[in-house]
Amino acid sequence: MEVSMIKLSRLKAGQKLRYEFDERTYHELKTSVANIGIIFPIVTTKDGASYKIIDGNLRLRAMKELGWKETELIPVLILKASGGDGIEAALIANAVRENLSSLGLAEAVNLLVNKYQKSVQDISLTLGKTFLGSSPRNVIMS
Repeated sequence: MEVSMIKLSRLKAGQKLRYEFDERTYHELKTSVANIGIIFPIVTTKDGASYKIIDGNLRLRAMKELGWKETELIPVLILKASGGDGIEAALIANAVRENLSSLGLAEAVNLLVNKYQKSVQDISLTLGKTFLGSSPRNVIMS
């Protein structure tokens, strides 16, 4: 892992895991970004000349809505991730927050299983969650 300061213009949104989020909480995040800036690095992976966000898509959205300049330097944590590792890291980062929707969780698990050949058992161990069901498209959380 490496911490670096990257221009806002080089950040691009990553896998969308949050389909539902509390508007009040987002407003609080946006107010915090407006008042004190970004205090926790955005987690990214290198993607050519850009950096794909693993954790921090809502902070990116807030910065853009607040009119931050494309040349603004943003603190980022750069993970060396390949294949589904970046999505798995995003899933872990978001799963620890209680408001991750079941849809977002299921779609991320399905993507890891179907595109990156991760096993449901390995994902369960990584997240500390149990998934039941006969196929990745029919995952039930318990």
